[in-house]
Amino acid sequence: MKVRLAKQLAESFRAHDVPDGHVHLDRVPAFRIEGEFFLGDFRAERHDISVVVLVQDVAFDQRSLAHGVLAHEADFHLHSPRLHHVRPRRDFEKILRRFALFVRVYLVVTEKNAGLATHDTEHATLEITTLGCGRVDAFAATRLAAGTAFLVVAAASDLRTRRVRDPLWIGLGTLGLVVLAVKFVVESAPWSAWTFAGSAALLFYAVFFGRPLTEEDGFHARSVRIAVFSVAGVMWIAPFAFRGAVPATGSTAELASTPVIIVAYQGLYRLRILHGGADAKGLMAITLLVPTYPNALPFPLLMPDPRVDAALRIVFPFSLVVWVDAAIVSLAIPIGLFLFNVLRGDVAIPQAFLGYRARLDPFPAHAWLMEKITSRGEHVLVLFPKRGENPADDIARLRATGVDRAWVTPKTPFMLPLLVGFLLAFLAGNLVLAVFGLGH
Repeated sequence: MKVRLAKQLAESFRAHDVPDGHVHLDRVPAFRIEGEFFLGDFRAERHDISVVVLVQDVAFDQRSLAHGVLAHEADFHLHSPRLHHVRPRRDFEKILRRFALFVRVYLVVTEKNAGLATHDTEHATLEITTLGCGRVDAFAATRLAAGTAFLVVAAASDLRTRRVRDPLWIGLGTLGLVVLAVKFVVESAPWSAWTFAGSAALLFYAVFFGRPLTEEDGFHARSVRIAVFSVAGVMWIAPFAFRGAVPATGSTAELASTPVIIVAYQGLYRLRILHGGADAKGLMAITLLVPTYPNALPFPLLMPDPRVDAALRIVFPFSLVVWVDAAIVSLAIPIGLFLFNVLRGDVAIPQAFLGYRARLDPFPAHAWLMEKITSRGEHVLVLFPKRGENPADDIARLRATGVDRAWVTPKTPFMLPLLVGFLLAFLAGNLVLAVFGLGH
């Protein structure tokens, strides 16, 4: 487990950071490699971590440490204060694991950044003086619990009726905005974060309220709706007009992608990449619930290469990770369908991966018809039927030609994979990293 720090380490060790031998790590930018502790997340205001203490006969000169960096590679151990100050208990091993006992952290510093550091000591112990570092951030825990609860209800409804009512998504998105607002207040978020969140909120609620600009009969210039979209656009663009209002990395930069991804989900639905309206609305609600990557150490287990981590958080928002993980989970469905068809003796490629043969009378309640008789009398196979079509006429034509069993594709309840994808995104991370061997 490694962390590589460059010259920023010297900038973090300032004189006021080392009173009485204590060193704050809240401004130490670190990278995640091979699943190690992310020192950048050890921030006092978020994790209750106030200081770290250099112990075990480490005689660094405080003045030198304040203005320089370590001259050599240092082998550090991270552990809980309980290691030295608490009598071992039955659950002591669990406590030590929780606080990352003996996690090796290498601070690799180049010679040109050695500064005024004069000591050759290579071994030390970093003692984290807190009881909070082993816990998941309260906001992340709230989002995980709320998202799981809402998605369980959505999955149950989807399994039963293949429908999820809009109030569920409105409630989840609204709860996400409330949690985000509380987080903004607690952390004194910049005004740009508020405008990004406001833009995303307007775009989200516009999906559920008011009539769309485009319908089957064409475009309709509805002034109120155009005004809402205009305000949302201005709120998103405004921070970019002020230098420094949108940092290149960090939570504010991640928030900037939130309105964009909400619009993207609407586009994906219209392009039929997202097949159900509930799928798109659910992903939009998750976007508001978890607009930035949650701080849930020691999760997720899979971390991207640190060289692309910051950029990935912006161009690949957390809700997109949820969708990708859910899509990977959904790959089990065509495999299951194929095995089901093999057992029944209906081995026809590729439809055996997409559906199954069913009787036309009665026609399955939650399925789309894959076979049709065209106006020319041709018997054709439609691998991806259009959603919302009434199959009654096609069923009648098939019956007239003597067909009593036809291929159908099930209306797969995507809410169940979405629930699993949500949990995987929190706990495992982006499964694409595992598929391509990019995770650590």
